[in-house]
Amino acid sequence: MHINHFYRNLLAVAGSGFAYWIVGEFQMLLPAEFASGVSAPYLPAGVRLIAAVVCGLYGCLGVFLASLVLAPQTFPDAAMPVLLAIAGASAFVPLVALAAVRRAFGIGDQLTELSFRLVLLLVVLQSVLSPIAHQLLYHLTGLAPAGALHLLVMISGDLVGTMLVLLVVAAAWGWLRRS
Repeated sequence: MHINHFYRNLLAVAGSGFAYWIVGEFQMLLPAEFASGVSAPYLPAGVRLIAAVVCGLYGCLGVFLASLVLAPQTFPDAAMPVLLAIAGASAFVPLVALAAVRRAFGIGDQLTELSFRLVLLLVVLQSVLSPIAHQLLYHLTGLAPAGALHLLVMISGDLVGTMLVLLVVAAAWGWLRRS
């Protein structure tokens, strides 16, 4: 591996992990928790989607590591294998959603074909797949309440949280470009 690729990948892991951790800590301050592990809006969902789109696998690895730090705060009694599964769902489901959209619409590695419509589709797909994965884990482990209502709250929370984060990032990007 070329040394520049190493540092770029390390920056992707560290930057994504730090952003996810900060937004996750901020999320815990919000009065948004519907039930254990279920919040609306859920702002970290936006960070994990951006990490997957911008940084790919290395961004998702950063989210995975940060999720391992955050998950025990929500589930202090969870066993390590369960925390690993939660971190995996949090980190890698957005990458699965991105791969599905890329494959379905013939989007290349540079993502130049990613239109606004496809970004919205990606947001919706991630906002459905991630809650399904988490609710399945909650159901299988008994870690948190799982059911149709919790699933709907998670879907809406991920959808609203992702859109809010994307809007903040887009506004900040526009402001920086004008400066």
